[in-house]
Amino acid sequence: MYHFYADDGRILTPPKELEPQLKGAFPAFTKLLGHIRFFYSL
Repeated sequence: MYHFYADDGRILTPPKELEPQLKGAFPAFTKLLGHIRFFYSL
């Protein structure tokens, strides 16, 4: 799995690479990400 790194050292993994690990929970995960991006965007 290829990782992207933020300026502060955090590892950022694209959601599509997590799909095989999340299996049936992937739709709920993407919905959660959408809510986080909408309500907590700066």
